[in-house]
Amino acid sequence: MKRTTSSLHNPKLKGFAKTFSVSFLNQIVGSGSNFLLGLYLVRVLMPEDFGLYGIGFAIVLLFTGFGNALFLTQMVVHLPDKMPEHRNDYASSMLIMLMAFCLVVSILICCIGVSANYILVDVRQYVVFSFAVLAASIANLMKWYFIRHAFSFKKETNALTVNASWAIICLLLFVFAKYIQFDLTASVALFFCAIAGTFSSIIGFFINNLPLRKNCNRAIISDFKEAFQGGRWALGGVSVTWLQSQAYVYISAILFGTVGVAFANAAKIFISPFTFIIPAVNSIVLPRLAEQRSKDHKQMMTFSFHYSLAFFTFGLCYLIFLMLTLELIFPLVIGDKYTIYELKPLIVLWGIVMVFQLVRNGASNLLQALKSFKALMLNNLVSGVVAISFTYMLAIQFGVLGALSGVAIGEFLLSIMLWNKIKKLNKVN
Repeated sequence: MKRTTSSLHNPKLKGFAKTFSVSFLNQIVGSGSNFLLGLYLVRVLMPEDFGLYGIGFAIVLLFTGFGNALFLTQMVVHLPDKMPEHRNDYASSMLIMLMAFCLVVSILICCIGVSANYILVDVRQYVVFSFAVLAASIANLMKWYFIRHAFSFKKETNALTVNASWAIICLLLFVFAKYIQFDLTASVALFFCAIAGTFSSIIGFFINNLPLRKNCNRAIISDFKEAFQGGRWALGGVSVTWLQSQAYVYISAILFGTVGVAFANAAKIFISPFTFIIPAVNSIVLPRLAEQRSKDHKQMMTFSFHYSLAFFTFGLCYLIFLMLTLELIFPLVIGDKYTIYELKPLIVLWGIVMVFQLVRNGASNLLQALKSFKALMLNNLVSGVVAISFTYMLAIQFGVLGALSGVAIGEFLLSIMLWNKIKKLNKVN
């Protein structure tokens, strides 16, 4: 009885319970707000515009992936190796590099956009959309920096504040647009996301109180060289992963136009809770895997396996539940712009893709924690070539359904390859 009572009052257990509850709430806010945004847009935007928004969002994910690979993931995996008193300085160095990266990319994109506006008549109608995508990309990447910084320093409440501020600002903007009957388009939606991301990043900067003035050029250059060692391979991995996972977007856009993308993304909404929750969970899991790497290799492997198995089981149960209740929830989710007969085969395929992604994600996290960025990139390259080839060939034969089948094949192959690599690394250690 005494042992039970003492365990209930154990400060470590209380601290873990608080951390877990805040992290769980953060996932609900971050993933839920993105899910609700997609749910709203699929109802109010015409298929052509919703498809265009899907293309823009895919580019936002690519840009965020580049920044994650070069800076954010490197910060997370290298931070445990730094002395505790130097960790905040190191994090601020990464922020300076991230801002410089965004500035350089912005200048390049603006130059290309201005040139294209004068040279290519056909792209002039997309100039505003392009700048909306750029603004949303930078704001989203900066927002994710402060989220990952918070989790790396075990300040989960700060991450929750950043996510909540983004959700609240987004809500206010869309409600105001509805109130004044403003014509909502893909570009406007992306600009709203950019505004929300900018303000939430500013809030994240002030609550984390980073010591930017303490950094010298020599320290920043040294930190960049260290980050670039793994970041260059991670960048290649992100590029190939994006080409593979988003193959259905650009191939459908080329073959079937933005309407094809709209149908694929409308079906994807039914698995969106998982696609949005994965980055949020990664923000919690990756820092802990990196910390376990330097303390207990066996515990890290065990934790990663159990975490992946739990997500696989959860994803499979969700897919079964979705198929059993689809006819009931379909009109509540999608509205009247699409029919269940058009989307049901696509929803089934997205469910299969989701399960493979959950399996692959566990292996990817573990390899990142082990700093095996080269292995990740090479495996992604092989599966990416296979996935893109199948996506294109099957899309020609079977339309959007074929495009999603190609994505499923790529995810299945990649999950097998990554776990096989982990098995080999485990034997060596």
